[in-house]
Amino acid sequence: MSNEVMEIRHHMPSTIQALLGRVRKELKVKDHIEMLERYYKYMKAQNYSLDTIYTRLNRALLFLKYVEALGKTIDEITLDEIQDYLLTRGKPETVKDYIKAIRVMAKVNAQYKPLFFQLAKHIKYPRTKQELPQLPKPEDVEKLIMHARQPYKAILAVLYEGGLRRCEALNLRYGDVELWDVGYRIWIRKSKSQPRVVFIVKYAHILRDWLLQHRSKNPNDWLFYNKYGEPIRPSALSMYMRRLAIRLGLNPDLLHPHNLRHLRATELYKSRKLTELEMMKLFGWKTRMMIDVYSKITMDDVEERMRELYGIKTKPKALERKIICPNCGMEVPASWQYCPRCGRPLSEKSIVERIAEEMKVEEKTRMLLKMLAREIRKDPSVITRLLDALYGRKHKPHGEGRMDNQGA
Repeated sequence: MSNEVMEIRHHMPSTIQALLGRVRKELKVKDHIEMLERYYKYMKAQNYSLDTIYTRLNRALLFLKYVEALGKTIDEITLDEIQDYLLTRGKPETVKDYIKAIRVMAKVNAQYKPLFFQLAKHIKYPRTKQELPQLPKPEDVEKLIMHARQPYKAILAVLYEGGLRRCEALNLRYGDVELWDVGYRIWIRKSKSQPRVVFIVKYAHILRDWLLQHRSKNPNDWLFYNKYGEPIRPSALSMYMRRLAIRLGLNPDLLHPHNLRHLRATELYKSRKLTELEMMKLFGWKTRMMIDVYSKITMDDVEERMRELYGIKTKPKALERKIICPNCGMEVPASWQYCPRCGRPLSEKSIVERIAEEMKVEEKTRMLLKMLAREIRKDPSVITRLLDALYGRKHKPHGEGRMDNQGA
């Protein structure tokens, strides 16, 4: 399959232009069209991402269509009518996004529509109760990874240990993965924030297994692809995780791609082994504000820190036992099932799993050979066609080869 596959991204310049075409087609009032064109030029000049430009422009378009459906212009709309429209927009977080789109549009057009600009200032944001989002248990994530099939097993491992966003993982190319002395480095070049490098150590054996069975090993080829050879779609990954979680008796609402990033950030922050600057570098955050968003600290964590502050002894944490890989000599936590450096199984469970996987491959090969033998018995020419397919030879019509030999 060609590597010229459309890059996985939400919006491109062509989709923005298509949206502007809709603006000119669907809006009847010239002033409204000009407002959105100014809004687009402003966002482009401010270097907004294509996703942000599309989303805000589309929401502003929907709002102006509502204004025209009332038989009014933007100068005639009332605050109550704006609030009525926002009540139809769904969840509070979505309503906030609509308000932001409308307010910025009003600000950009303040010189031309001063009344609307003043009106937009009084649009009230909905009140939302701040709650810590629920995170899955690390053991549930481990269970999900271990029961997934390739390439989803490798995707989940990279999402979790690397703290990647869903589209960052699915945008990876084979050449973005680099062998490291204790696992793998992965270069995140396509990102909504900062390009960066992440490290895969604990689950290096899972990534290694996928790299060994990769179809082309071409640096420009997609790292992850489906059975049809196409890049995996974000929706397909989310659906696979949900179905697998249900089958394993886990909570599917907690086991979605972005929650793995939340969980990883929280674990690393609580471990106190990385500074805030190191966290920002690892997760691609531009400001430290994102640490507050992603790192979920509870009152139990605060209580533990207060005890330490006053020198009050807490229950001592058990030191994690280490083991030495008998193959390469690397020291790893005893709970790890595989050595990240050489891939050797380190526990009885992992050894049994590896043997079981090899037996499955042998069984499938045996079944395939039996099927092939049956087909050859039915039609001996199958073997000729198979060899032609394998070595790229063209199949000659019956008798043509004999005539050529006689002529020679």
